[in-house]
Amino acid sequence: MRAPLFPTPSDWVNLPTKPVRVPEILLPQILEYSHQLDQRIPPQPLVLGIKPSISSTGWGLITDSELLIDYGTIETNSDDPISERLKEIYNDLSEILSEFRPRTVIVEQVYLNEDYPTTAIKTLQTMGTILAASAQFEIVPKIVYAMQWKSQLDFARMSQDEVCDTICALFDLDLACYHHGLSGLGIALGGKDL
Repeated sequence: MRAPLFPTPSDWVNLPTKPVRVPEILLPQILEYSHQLDQRIPPQPLVLGIKPSISSTGWGLITDSELLIDYGTIETNSDDPISERLKEIYNDLSEILSEFRPRTVIVEQVYLNEDYPTTAIKTLQTMGTILAASAQFEIVPKIVYAMQWKSQLDFARMSQDEVCDTICALFDLDLACYHHGLSGLGIALGGKDL
């Protein structure tokens, strides 16, 4: 008499699974790649660039070989208390980090204008929130100055419109106006080799 069959726990995240026929010689590579996809870990390391702002934090994600993955902004409502705005940035950035699992996070060093102390404080709080969200995923972000990453793209004193034009041309995007996510892409692209 045969022993009864008991289901074994699966190590796949996405169920159900299906058997497929593949050449045995390719099986280890196929399994490794399948597990990476299943865990939402891309086969190529990702770089996340972030431009901190309490109202509109821009982010951009590229591969090590400079292929565009995604970009966007984390926007907060200026009528909300600062604690709620920072919580929203933390939660949204944590979702991005959890979904894409970048190997590298690059954050633009904030510029503090002493003529606007309230804005400076909020921007520093945003920077701290970004660092805390990254630490949750055991990532130590690389901090770069705007002139550093911009000089890697073209020249150090690029305006926002020039950043937009350059990023749109490099990634074949059709955007007519400045988008904070484009700065995130520029930071990832210009900062990854610093």
